Amino acid sequence: MFFDENSYCYLNGKIIKLKDAKISPFDLGLVRGYAVTEVLRAYDGKIFLFDEHYKRLMKAVKSLRLNLKESQEKIKQIMDNLIKKNNCLDAKIKVVLSPGIGESDLDLGNNETLFIYAQNYVDFPNKFYTEGIKIMSVNYQRSLSEFKTSDYLAAICLRKEMRAKKANEILYVANDCALECSTSNIFMIKNNILITPQQDILLGVTRGFVLGLAKKDMQVEERSIKFKELLTADEVFITATTKQIMPVIKIDNRVISSGRVGGKTLMLQTKFNKELSKRIKKDK
Repeated sequence: MFFDENSYCYLNGKIIKLKDAKISPFDLGLVRGYAVTEVLRAYDGKIFLFDEHYKRLMKAVKSLRLNLKESQEKIKQIMDNLIKKNNCLDAKIKVVLSPGIGESDLDLGNNETLFIYAQNYVDFPNKFYTEGIKIMSVNYQRSLSEFKTSDYLAAICLRKEMRAKKANEILYVANDCALECSTSNIFMIKNNILITPQQDILLGVTRGFVLGLAKKDMQVEERSIKFKELLTADEVFITATTKQIMPVIKIDNRVISSGRVGGKTLMLQTKFNKELSKRIKKDK
């Protein structure tokens, strides 16, 4: 089991044990998959980029006609309390908000279900960062791709195939363009220019943070990337809250450049870690 049922979570106004958390089987988050989500990281007990995550969450909440009753300050307080109660200073935090129960299973309710939990973060193997990973491409585009919702149908359905192909992530391709990965954003470096898709994707919080770091040292372009162009990149990497900056050395059966982690990617990893450390120390 990937969670401890005796750890604590927040559900609809109360902090309770996970084993005691219950929702109605008629909740639209369950029967229709209608929910927005957000994933955050805490380092040494300090939540990283909280304001940026909250802003993105609220954009999805408003666009999907939901109502988050708790204030920004209250959400932060809940997360801090869960980190302490679960003793998970290095944590993964997840927020799920659904409409609750409507007059039918197609009508939005006005009794939203808000679920938040925090658990110890389990890091990826170090070799993923030092040696790079393989990703598998599929022809797919998420609906409502600009929002982080509970729609992970393709990601879950294709996970067994991904593992069979010894890949570590799934790249979505549509209209011959590379879009995003199932749980991350994708970047390429070509001729010292950092390029990342801008349309039909979730604008990741870590994506934005990395772009800000990169603009100080290199040219940056946000534009469409043809899949064939991606295969000829000098360097490729993905970003995510739970992955930070993870190099990609192989896409399907195509080795990227030399098949080794590139210098620009290493530079950005170093800058990311330095800025992260500085911000965490500042918050103490």
